[in-house]
Amino acid sequence: MVPVKKVHVNFYRDTPLYTKVNDSRYNLYKPAGMYVNDLRISEDRMPPALYMRKSDKIQGLQDIQREFNDQLTHSVQQGDFAQVQETLVSVVEETLEEPRTGSLEGLNRTVAILVSDYAREAEITNNLLRVAFRDYSTVVHSIRVMVMAIEYGYYKDLSLDTIRSYGLSALLHDVGKMTIPRHILTAPRRLTDDEFLTMQQHAKQGYDIIATCKFNDPAVARAALEHHERIDGTGYPDGKNAISPIGKIIGIIDCFEALTSDFRPYRDALGPLGALELLKEEVDGGHFDRQLFEDFCYSLVRNNGAFETPQSFGLRPPITGHNSSPTQQ
Repeated sequence: MVPVKKVHVNFYRDTPLYTKVNDSRYNLYKPAGMYVNDLRISEDRMPPALYMRKSDKIQGLQDIQREFNDQLTHSVQQGDFAQVQETLVSVVEETLEEPRTGSLEGLNRTVAILVSDYAREAEITNNLLRVAFRDYSTVVHSIRVMVMAIEYGYYKDLSLDTIRSYGLSALLHDVGKMTIPRHILTAPRRLTDDEFLTMQQHAKQGYDIIATCKFNDPAVARAALEHHERIDGTGYPDGKNAISPIGKIIGIIDCFEALTSDFRPYRDALGPLGALELLKEEVDGGHFDRQLFEDFCYSLVRNNGAFETPQSFGLRPPITGHNSSPTQQ
């Protein structure tokens, strides 16, 4: 048996919950197919602790995802991006605590909610790019990369199915970090050579985790595996230069987010323009695809106001034909 979080007690519709009698005996408190009564919760007429069977953990997480996704849908339709932000962090945080088949698939609906007519009308992802989340973690980094990937897809006028693929791939690109020791993930300094070698394993670990899941989209696993690869073969984990399109663009967005983050204790964050100038040096050095980088820059101009005059930054005018290009605003 495993304890359940009190804050989630009324999320478990299809998960049986139990009370503890002694170290070896538990009694059924709530069967599958019903909720704990709201009045009982509000009046604190519940046992001090409730438990679920270990075999029910995936079902319990699916119950939590369903409730959070329902909340997310409501907040998107209301245009309440602050509540969208809070709910989004919560559902991704809960899912990535133990990423495996049966749990990661629930994020399909999360991304679909964010890539919808309601979300676009309320400019939900655009607003999410402009605000800071409550704390920094792999979860928040992944959400930021996701919203930038979605906005990039809108700028490129991609199909909704493709934008959802980009969003889900971005959201799960760092899922392999859940296998990396916490003291390495949270080190308040630059990593040692050995620690960095360990950190590099997150790309293959993420690929292996996603490969066991029931996604019908190979891009999701490819993004996890390839987002640190570079087109000149200088990246990791395999040092290859034949990289999928999703691996290339998520690699660019991932770097931009990391450079502009205020939450890296061993260095100061760069502003958007400074980060793009540094990335342009990487492009000039042959590490990133130039056209993808320029398209990403213009998606930031349209959605983030990263810089006012892209041509002065040394970029060519955007390719015409994108419905949301800056020249059409």
